[in-house]
Amino acid sequence: MQKHWRKGYATEAAQACVNYGFTSLKLEEIVGRVMPENLASIAVLKKVGMTFWKEGICIGQPTSYYIIKRLS
Repeated sequence: MQKHWRKGYATEAAQACVNYGFTSLKLEEIVGRVMPENLASIAVLKKVGMTFWKEGICIGQPTSYYIIKRLS
């Protein structure tokens, strides 16, 4: 809902997911995917430390993939 935009909720949730993936699940890397035109979601992925990885197709739609790797 638009009234909840720009309050940091998506960034907070994304950061919690990244933290959980690395600390609890012991993942080596986490991939986020987003529609290329969704600039707000891309900004969220970047804010949590993800970087662009590749373009692809997911469920028939153009998709941008972002990745973050666990620091050793």
